Amino acid sequence: MALSGRFPKPKTVAEFMAQDVVTIRASATIDEVAKTLVDRHISGAPVVDAEGVPVGVVSQTDLLASRVPKGESEPDAIFDDTDTSISDTQRLMRNPTAEMVMTPMVLSVSRDTDVRTAARIMVAEKVHRLLVTDGEKVVGIISTLDLLRALVEEEAPKAPGTGGSGPPIPSPSLPPTSGASR
Repeated sequence: MALSGRFPKPKTVAEFMAQDVVTIRASATIDEVAKTLVDRHISGAPVVDAEGVPVGVVSQTDLLASRVPKGESEPDAIFDDTDTSISDTQRLMRNPTAEMVMTPMVLSVSRDTDVRTAARIMVAEKVHRLLVTDGEKVVGIISTLDLLRALVEEEAPKAPGTGGSGPPIPSPSLPPTSGASR
């Protein structure tokens, strides 16, 4: 008796990863990084060297941390680049590069990694994204939201006759509205 059809095949990272990966040059300024993240509606991205090899990850949190001076509490001091009494080195420190603010540790998985394994890595390492690599090449990125989607799909009851148990979950309905306006 073959067991091949009895147990579902584990879902892989390839099924849920984003394949259109936005990468950031290590030399990009944090202003350039911030603009890229905002324009692309993403919370972080791999940082790559001149050859395209990932050297770290930069996130919104990294950018915010780089802009909040230690020990200063004045809001104007955080984003003031108009001070003409500072040197070029000090100005660079006020607008550092991606390489200077990124998390230098590159955590990656392959396309065929089980989503539960990827989730365990994220939890253990306290990160929100993993690079998906083929050798040294970034081929995708998987985020905590992608993994949550995978786990929800896995746990969702199947329609009758498809192997799932229980009735389908009804969609939530909105409360009735009255014609009166407030």
